[in-house]
Amino acid sequence: MRIDENGNIEVECNEDYEKGIINDYGITSDPSQIVYTKDLIHCVGLGLVADGNNIRKRGLMHVHHNPKFNQKSARDFIGNMILPERKVIETNSALESFLRDFQKSENGVLFSKPSAIMVYVRSLLIDRTKEKIILRDDITGKLNEREIEDINQYGNLMADYIKKWLETKNISLYASDARTNKKMHDILNMREDPKETFSKQFALKHDKIAIGMYNKSGIMLNRKDYEAAFLELNI
Repeated sequence: MRIDENGNIEVECNEDYEKGIINDYGITSDPSQIVYTKDLIHCVGLGLVADGNNIRKRGLMHVHHNPKFNQKSARDFIGNMILPERKVIETNSALESFLRDFQKSENGVLFSKPSAIMVYVRSLLIDRTKEKIILRDDITGKLNEREIEDINQYGNLMADYIKKWLETKNISLYASDARTNKKMHDILNMREDPKETFSKQFALKHDKIAIGMYNKSGIMLNRKDYEAAFLELNI
């Protein structure tokens, strides 16, 4: 974490990455301070927001996820991909620390019931499905059966884990799986990302959320619509 040249908090900064620091987070109740993270490719940005006694508290965690683990050893008994046990233990400990620090009293106010926002990219191919279809020859009328394969089932196992963790904490969730041609209200949904979205940036301002989406060349894809007010989101 670092305080940038504008006094804002950047979590999982380049210096952290070079030092091997992961699962970084920052928390603020200063209305003038922005907390943000960059380069959400496989990782997940988890934001917490809570109000109390005219104080708005915001926290942002860059939850580490490296999808390059051995997929054969990371499937459950029915074949679904799951996180390795070591990664689950590591992530759960980091999430618990983040929530505990966020809920600490400030000026006598406990922030025990935050709302959550998640920003991430669906980038990991989680399954291939095959199905049989029937085709009719327009000339002969003959029916032919053919098997087709669908390899477009992408997901983010870390995001799925965090969703379940939030449920155990009774924390309400806005989730971001953005389509670049949609408005902000549609960005905060569970739909699949277009494949041109390579990474995201996530910022929590005092009264707005900003989500920037970028392709592999670093070009911002949603420049005309990248932020919305918390009031619009009913947080």
